[in-house]
Amino acid sequence: MPADTNPYGGVFGGWLMAQMALGAGSLASRLGQSKAVVVSATDFTFPGAMVVGGRMVRPFDVDLRWVGATLSKNGVIEESGVSAAVMGHPAAGIAWLVNQLHRHGAGLERGQYVLAGSFTRP
Repeated sequence: MPADTNPYGGVFGGWLMAQMALGAGSLASRLGQSKAVVVSATDFTFPGAMVVGGRMVRPFDVDLRWVGATLSKNGVIEESGVSAAVMGHPAAGIAWLVNQLHRHGAGLERGQYVLAGSFTRP
């Protein structure tokens, strides 16, 4: 289980908000070419737990376009989808992100979580 999860495998909401604030502040500093601090944030909602993992799978052992997900509430499936819905392949979304960061002199760092995009409706 990753170090940033609770005993149930879910991500701590406060940790997620802190990571988002670090990213926003870092980008604002680069774009503004000076120090920047995130003073406030609005519209954070956590309608359910985000579970990280379950079992480790090597990316080359599966066709990532067909990785599926289900969103359930009280044991009832509310939504489902496959990762091909993210720009045809989840890696395409990450490639887009890396290219955008590079344009601003930034990049991904080892150990960062990257959300490739949602392939289910909220």
